[in-house]
Amino acid sequence: MNRILRLFPVFIVLLILTACANAEDEYRLQIKDALADYDAWNKESVVAFNQMQEAKTNGNPEVTYGQLITNTIQNHVAGDQRRADLTWDAADLQVVKGQSQMVFDGARPLLTQLEKMTPPDNMNDAHLVLQECVKYQMNIAATLIIFINDNKFEPVNYSFKPCETVDTALLVLRNYAESNQ
Repeated sequence: MNRILRLFPVFIVLLILTACANAEDEYRLQIKDALADYDAWNKESVVAFNQMQEAKTNGNPEVTYGQLITNTIQNHVAGDQRRADLTWDAADLQVVKGQSQMVFDGARPLLTQLEKMTPPDNMNDAHLVLQECVKYQMNIAATLIIFINDNKFEPVNYSFKPCETVDTALLVLRNYAESNQ
């Protein structure tokens, strides 16, 4: 009995180490799946949204979609309360609305997926950068959708742009996901 009591602390330490290893392995698998989902969403929605902003509009081939959005929001903030659906070309409205909806729809489940994970301490910062970048993109898309649908503009206020450092965070997370430590 005495021998069992002496081995008890060793057993507890081994149990804790096994639980930690399992948690890291679980996170490694979860983040690997999330990174694949991020890549698909980013490529299909975010990149397409950014490319759309560079393209010329149907209603005025001298203006890009990015300029149309920016000019309309600036005019709205300055007091021009005309709705986008009454001032924009119908095709332009559908393009912006569709691209914004794709970004939003893809971000929501990805954000939920990331929020449910518990990263190990050494991955916490990179995980939060990725999570905040997805949230930021979702908020930008939601702002445009609300503006187009309801003629209400609520600016997305961040003291920094979280996606500016997402490439570094992605590299750290990919390296971790592929490691066998």
